[in-house]
Amino acid sequence: MHPRKLVRDSLGVALSSYLARLALLVRGVVAAAVLGPRGYGGWNALNLILDYGSYATCGALQGPPWSRAGRARRRGACSRARGAP
Repeated sequence: MHPRKLVRDSLGVALSSYLARLALLVRGVVAAAVLGPRGYGGWNALNLILDYGSYATCGALQGPPWSRAGRARRRGACSRARGAP
């Protein structure tokens, strides 16, 4: 890759990242002004649920340790720890 193309592409990525952050900042300021403190707090709470909701399973999708899938996963982890294939 030519150095000029690398610099141009890097500047393009940086500029687009800064523009996206600026848009998010403007959106937050406008939302705070329009919704007020109580509404903005509710909006932030909903955003937190959407952002961190994927972590809410707490590993339940992999199955509890006493289930067949959990025992198989533990056996696999133990055999890998011992160096077995």
